[in-house]
Amino acid sequence: MKNRAKLYIAFVVLGMVSCGSTEKGDNVQVEKTTIAPETDAKELYLYEGKKWIANNTTVDGIHEMISLHEEYNIVNSPKDAAILASELNAVLDGIFNACDMEGEAHNQLHIFLVPLIHSIDALGDATTEDKAKQKYDEVLKNLLVFDTFFKKA
Repeated sequence: MKNRAKLYIAFVVLGMVSCGSTEKGDNVQVEKTTIAPETDAKELYLYEGKKWIANNTTVDGIHEMISLHEEYNIVNSPKDAAILASELNAVLDGIFNACDMEGEAHNQLHIFLVPLIHSIDALGDATTEDKAKQKYDEVLKNLLVFDTFFKKA
């Protein structure tokens, strides 16, 4: 799973570098929030108090991931954690493959995805029941941030 995380991070960094920001330096009032403790300076924000527009595949994929998480109700073993992580990664693959977002909305999506990818990989790598439960909760925390900052067109 660690190689998968490196691949996603490389994709995220490449996407952030290759996609120019649409902001023009205007005085824009933004609301910022830290999305996870492991994110340093990367913060999601609302643009002029409004949610970013995400493509349908992304919105539906994140909601599918929330549903998958809820279906598991609780992860009781590292084996359960690995199975859930695998299913969540399959949905993530679909989101990445269908990505057609551009500009700052795309950049914001990347900021959202980085801690989510890390938490899913950590869930899959959990070796104890306690660690599996902790990472299970962390994945949900990261998923639930999405609807605060993104919506369908």
